[in-house]
Amino acid sequence: MLNQTSDTDGNTERQITIVRTAGIIQQALGQYVERETCQSDVAIPNTPSIIVVGLLCSKIIHLGPSSSSLVGSFRAQQEWVSSWKTHYPASQDLELLREKDERYTSRILGFSDEDITRIKDIRDPVAKAWYVSKGSERHIPDASYAISHEYPGREQTKSVNPRICLGTNHAIAMVPPGAELGDVIIRFWHCSAAIIMRPPPDNSSDATRSSFRMIGRADVAEDMGPGELEGDYWGKMENKSRFSARVYVELDFGILQSITAMIST
Repeated sequence: MLNQTSDTDGNTERQITIVRTAGIIQQALGQYVERETCQSDVAIPNTPSIIVVGLLCSKIIHLGPSSSSLVGSFRAQQEWVSSWKTHYPASQDLELLREKDERYTSRILGFSDEDITRIKDIRDPVAKAWYVSKGSERHIPDASYAISHEYPGREQTKSVNPRICLGTNHAIAMVPPGAELGDVIIRFWHCSAAIIMRPPPDNSSDATRSSFRMIGRADVAEDMGPGELEGDYWGKMENKSRFSARVYVELDFGILQSITAMIST
């Protein structure tokens, strides 16, 4: 009989690494899976869901111009840079953002139409996330543990272009058209995969168990290294409450394919 603790540790490791593994597989297949999914006219049936572990690394605090305006309008670029001071008034913070933005802007200029298209809204009732508790409920990857919520209706966005955003922890990212202030960026181990999710309503009765709703795929200025879901890094990212920065994310295989196409690993 297998040792139960070892089995649990093995499951946790798989949940941490599976997103990167999916990206590596797509690279090995030459993005064949993504092309087949995009070109198929047949409705894809619901696929079994999986649960992965991600890191809630930032909350959106400012939404900037669209990707097309950012690269095509000097005024939009200036307004974007000027907006930082409202949220990060310290000179050292502004210098850090400047360096990060310069590197990221250079990368954005090299984006293909396909790269931009991948930063898109993804609305799926299956996809949700919930906190990994820091208490006795730390290992509860059962989706039935998470409480779902009704979210206020939003007018469908008319934009098809992603927007650049500023987040807490000096995050800069391209986010899908449906992203809003207060949405969070969730990242995954040792790869560039990132998603936007909407936190539960402020009036939720049990925030520990409340679920986040999927909004779409994001592209973050800096990749996540192999050590950033391990060791002391967690302590730096923990919220001041009893919540962990780690979240369980339930996805089906279709969404997993969508968020890992052409990621860097």
